[in-house]
Amino acid sequence: MKDSNCIDVYGYLKGETATEESIHLQNCPSCAENLEETKALLSQLDSLGEVTPSSEVWGHLQESVSPRSKMWVPLSVAATIFIALFVGLITVSSKSQQVAATRGDQSFLYVEEMFSPSDRTLLSLPGVGTLLVKAGSELRFTGPRKVVLIRGEVFAEIDPTGKGFEIVSGETRVVVQGTRFGVEAGKAVYVLEGKVDVAGPEGSVLLESGGVANMAPVSLSGGLSQIDLDWIQSSQLSVVLTREGNELVSRGEMTSWKVTLSSPASVILEGLQSVHRPDHFLFLQVHSEGKAPYLVPVDLVSIPTPDGGPLHIGPGRDASLVFQLDSRNFRMDGKHQVFAIYTGKGTGGGQATSNPMRIEVQR
Repeated sequence: MKDSNCIDVYGYLKGETATEESIHLQNCPSCAENLEETKALLSQLDSLGEVTPSSEVWGHLQESVSPRSKMWVPLSVAATIFIALFVGLITVSSKSQQVAATRGDQSFLYVEEMFSPSDRTLLSLPGVGTLLVKAGSELRFTGPRKVVLIRGEVFAEIDPTGKGFEIVSGETRVVVQGTRFGVEAGKAVYVLEGKVDVAGPEGSVLLESGGVANMAPVSLSGGLSQIDLDWIQSSQLSVVLTREGNELVSRGEMTSWKVTLSSPASVILEGLQSVHRPDHFLFLQVHSEGKAPYLVPVDLVSIPTPDGGPLHIGPGRDASLVFQLDSRNFRMDGKHQVFAIYTGKGTGGGQATSNPMRIEVQR
């Protein structure tokens, strides 16, 4: 119970009390202790800096303080309650406003915010990489490096700094070790490059490049041929054609060519797998003066690719295809203008054409 002789400690600190209060403090252990507690609490309040609480914070404070309450509370207790409530509300508010990703239009996606795009959407994850979300999928971030995939499919390209990034679907966890991989909710995990750990209630597997795992239960499955990757394809593929050696060649001479493919978004060229799928082709289109253009096919399967699997193209990841061509593939002698044409399912409206290169064939 408060002693009627105790002084107003807060008034004392503001200099509003008389000299006798100083004498009282020297002889009253209770008031002296109250003074030190009040000094410490005021110091903590000063260290918080200037903060303008939101209307939500003020609403919580008004609900917590009843205007009809007449009970006297020591200043130190009241300050403690205020600090705890204020810091708690600020912590909850700051967590709900934590940025998890940036959309293509530069708007933010926050932690715990539900996200269900009607179109294929590329999310940029600060310090982690990118996440391509299939149309109609639904997910939410529970942290900057953790995604809960409720339905649909995502494709992640994770930088080395993003190691530990995690996707959860049902009871299955997919943890990244620096990779490019996809997750189809409740069904499968597939890796195009790198490694991921796939773990569920009944076991776990380490999935490497070209591998596929079932989710329920977690187990290794077949190869990438069973996965539909067309939705990942970019419509912005560009092709550059170059050639080594002189413009003038002899008939029957082998010529060296290089096609460089690039894209600002992720592209996966399935047609370059060892088992050829007939939905990706590369041609040289030849234009000769006074003659109709014709096509010279290039055997993509004979061009080596990393790990013998799909060729991956994206930001900072151009791909070069080098091949030899017998000059007898040109139907006649003379000067020719040559274009490289890449055609692939879901890529650039089905076709991307290069710059022209000149070559002259003579006997």
